[in-house]
Amino acid sequence: MIKETSLRRDPDLRGELAFLARGCDFVLPSRFKKRLKSFQQTQIQNKPEKKPGTPLPPPATSPSSPRPLSPVPHVNNVVNAPLSINIPRFYFPEGLPDTCSNHEQTLSRIETAFMDIEDQKADIYEMGKIAKVCGCPLYWKAPMFRAAGGEKTGFVTAQSFIAMWRKLLNNHHDDASKFICLLAKPNCSSLEQEDFIPLLQDVVDTHPGLTFLKDAPEFHSRYITTVIQRIFYTVNRSWSGKITSTEIRKSNFLQSMMDIQTFFILK
Repeated sequence: MIKETSLRRDPDLRGELAFLARGCDFVLPSRFKKRLKSFQQTQIQNKPEKKPGTPLPPPATSPSSPRPLSPVPHVNNVVNAPLSINIPRFYFPEGLPDTCSNHEQTLSRIETAFMDIEDQKADIYEMGKIAKVCGCPLYWKAPMFRAAGGEKTGFVTAQSFIAMWRKLLNNHHDDASKFICLLAKPNCSSLEQEDFIPLLQDVVDTHPGLTFLKDAPEFHSRYITTVIQRIFYTVNRSWSGKITSTEIRKSNFLQSMMDIQTFFILK
């Protein structure tokens, strides 16, 4: 017997009922039952009987001619190596090397300058002559003196200074890099505030425009501290508390060091 849910969804039954009720306000139950019984019998007779064990017929296939095989593309197993591009070096943290400079000639002039000094031993005041021969500002003399070991012995020999300056010329190629090397602590690539004290103390002691401070040594430390704060405020634009060679290159500090040889700008 057909289930009730299938009767409701059967479009044929719905059509029969619609035809039965056409033109009538209502359908008598006897007529509805008679029509429904007749419809159910018709549906059962039209339903095909399925024999057990009968396999389903295979799907009909239309005869077709065999398709030609497409040619297999040839695969080239050779992998081309990436092209080697030679990019020239563009970053020089220690300055751009000058291939035209003659370091040995400079060292020879330094050795000659030491021969004019008694016992070939230069104190911090005579280091001014050596700084001039090296092509450096006058007030680099205190850092150069300390870098060559003069702070321990009170003087610098030609041998010790030439050894120090040869190493500096080979590894540092511009003034900013050389200045950092002379003032910084060993194995440091930046300057802290205390690194400037020997340089500025030498300026206070020897600069002709600061003779008024000789009679007031208690103001030396205050003056030096003030100058250091001004240097860091102007040069240390990263506000890291450490001045790098890049910051020195971008500032006019080295030019100011050159200017104090003739101008009293620190007064």
